[in-house]
Order: sequence, then structure tokens, then C-alpha cells
Amino acid sequence: MAFYVLRRILTMIPTLLVISLLTFIIIELPAGDYISNQIAALRAAGESASIAKLEFMRSEFALDRPFLERYLIWIGFWPGPHGFDGLIQGNWGWSFEYDKPVAEVVG
Repeated sequence: MAFYVLRRILTMIPTLLVISLLTFIIIELPAGDYISNQIAALRAAGESASIAKLEFMRSEFALDRPFLERYLIWIGFWPGPHGFDGLIQGNWGWSFEYDKPVAEVVG
């Protein structure tokens, strides 16, 4: 019985990793990210002061890093701008639409 439970738990770990990778890929599929789209809109409007703030936000949320590094930061396996702070540590991220943590939006 203990062997069966151990085997199921060991099977669950790669399954969750694959599901999280697929979820992250789906999030990354649209062209650009939220910050890039905001910068393009501000440049079209001729505003430059807010662009510096958005560039800061890009580095703050690690959107300027390569895909694999962003995924590892998102999961919590790689230190990001605030150290190890990902899904494993209970941080679901930030909702730009509601301007509050995702855990509060979902809750």
C-alpha cells in the first residue's frame, strides 16, 4: 500500500510540472506582454514620462528575462527581483486589470 501511494505521489510531481508549463505557455502566447502593449499605447499618445515607469515595471516583474527563466521565477524555482517568490511560495502574481494581487481577485 505504501509503495502504491509513493508511486502515485512521484507520478503527480511531473504531471503538475507539465500542467504548469502548459499554463505558462498559454499565458505567453499572445504577442508582447501587458507592459509592452502599454508602452506602445503611451508612445502613440506621445507620453514619455510614464514609459520610464513601465520600463521599471518590466524589470520589477521580470518580463525582461528569457522565457525559461521567467517560467522558473513564476514557479518559484529561480530567484526573481524579490528572491524566491513564485507559485510554490504562495504568490499567484499581480493582476494589472484590478491592480491587486491575484489571490485577492480569485478570493
